[in-house]
Amino acid sequence: MKTRPLTRQNGFTLIELLVVITIIAVLAGMAIPAGNAVLRKARESQARAAAHGLAVAVKAYQSEYNRLPDPKATSSTVDATIETSSANDMITVLMGKNTIYNPREIPFYDPPIAKNSANGLIATGGKYEVVDPWSKSSALQYYRMTLDYSGDHSIENPVKTTPPTSGEPFNAAYLTAELDDLSAEVVVYSDNDPLSSALRKPVTSW
Repeated sequence: MKTRPLTRQNGFTLIELLVVITIIAVLAGMAIPAGNAVLRKARESQARAAAHGLAVAVKAYQSEYNRLPDPKATSSTVDATIETSSANDMITVLMGKNTIYNPREIPFYDPPIAKNSANGLIATGGKYEVVDPWSKSSALQYYRMTLDYSGDHSIENPVKTTPPTSGEPFNAAYLTAELDDLSAEVVVYSDNDPLSSALRKPVTSW
């Protein structure tokens, strides 16, 4: 009497299943840091573009009115660093919504609308402010603008004198390598990710 050869049933053995799970875990472990790096770079690119856009808007205003925008008359002879919050109306002026300091109502700046309180314009109750990609509803994070109100075409490098509003300080080696003075009439920067390491560097327009 002939016996039938044993045939393997379809499906995975326990060992094979464990091997597959291990491979997936290793690949996921490799993919998560890479994904975070890509996301960080994307946010930095968004912040850099916004910083450049703000600087260009200020220069366009200066060309039109032959002066730098100074909505709160913060100073006429001393350089000043301000945030893109609603406290100083700078965004209102640049968007052409302030008829006192932009009487021709020219829209020099047209930012995207912020999503989830990040990366763009927040408009509430007639107040306009611009937040960076690392902003969140519980902790809004603005861009900083330093303007050459002294008129000497030179600005003391703000990242060397003004620490981030929260999180890690800027990287010491980066600050040492930065110029003490910048040849410009307006510079704009973001503090970058407040949860980043001691290698934290601002995202700048220069």
